[in-house]
Amino acid sequence: MDAVRVGALGPLSPPGVVWGGRELEDGLRLGVEQVDAESAGRGGRPIELAFRDSGGIPEAGVAAATELIREGAVALVGEYHSVVAEAVARHADSTAVPFLCASATLDAITARRSPWVFRLAPPQSYGWAVYADFLRGRGFQEVVAIVRPDLYWSSGAAVLEHRLAQLGVGFIRLEFGGSLPEVVSRLESMAAGGRRLVVLLLVGYPQPTGALVAALHERGLFPGRVALGHPAGPCAFPDWWEVAGPQGVDVSFLCYLDPGSVPEAGRAFARSFNQRYGREPTFVAFEGFDSALALGHAVAAAGSATPSAIRASLAQVEFQGARGSVRFSTEPDGVVHQQWRWPPVCVVSHPHPHASPSQVDVLWRASS
Repeated sequence: MDAVRVGALGPLSPPGVVWGGRELEDGLRLGVEQVDAESAGRGGRPIELAFRDSGGIPEAGVAAATELIREGAVALVGEYHSVVAEAVARHADSTAVPFLCASATLDAITARRSPWVFRLAPPQSYGWAVYADFLRGRGFQEVVAIVRPDLYWSSGAAVLEHRLAQLGVGFIRLEFGGSLPEVVSRLESMAAGGRRLVVLLLVGYPQPTGALVAALHERGLFPGRVALGHPAGPCAFPDWWEVAGPQGVDVSFLCYLDPGSVPEAGRAFARSFNQRYGREPTFVAFEGFDSALALGHAVAAAGSATPSAIRASLAQVEFQGARGSVRFSTEPDGVVHQQWRWPPVCVVSHPHPHASPSQVDVLWRASS
């Protein structure tokens, strides 16, 4: 029986976050293997996954999506970078091919409310608001954000500023144009007199994140005089210790997985992942795996391997994923359009250097 070709996207080369793409691809491939094994037992059609490197560049992502569709892909899945996913979502809408966004959070991806776009990751306006709740819950009265001024980081800063204002917490934005000494000097002045500061790194990874952490450490600011956070979550990746050094244990970040309540399907996936790849899966690998399951259920129920049939089927799927029961909700307006509401959202940190994903400390859980 002919396979159903699905195109997948993620960053496998710089300037993209390479571990983001690797975790997505590895999770997707294990998910497709499970889907195909189950499909074979029912006499169904297998999925053929074709993964392409977006390099974290929107134009490259669209070019890859175009090539995949030309080669017969009837659906698209994946992507870690929000700016790439947003561009691919627009392309999917214009070409009438379903796109299941696995890991990117920018609100604009679903705010356009395209019938062809679905998402498993929570929108930034939800996840980053949870992070703001965590900051207030931990007693911080002043938050400083070092912001690279682009669409993704500026949008995240706006979410934090809005939510923190509602909570009565001050917010200071420092735009980062590449001058480390200037930013560090300003932070040193702010931390004078025993003020309790939390500094958020809303900048690229691995650089300038690594350089900022090192500079703050060298000036005696971190750990100790300031707390550090990187809400976007690249701290979850195995190369974090190369980027941040041993002081990276004190950096809080968002995790779209609750290590304390992983269902059996998730534990089974983690065992298989560890056996195959020799490491524990991060939450991004879980997102890839759940995306493969969603597509597998949609293909099985579609009745035909056409983009329109798979789109209609995706809108109706409901299944037990690796992180909980998944279905795509649609509200009358706003960003919750064909969106899983909600995946687990936690704020976590590493308790010691080289802590595995299952060993993180859960500092805060979303209340809803």
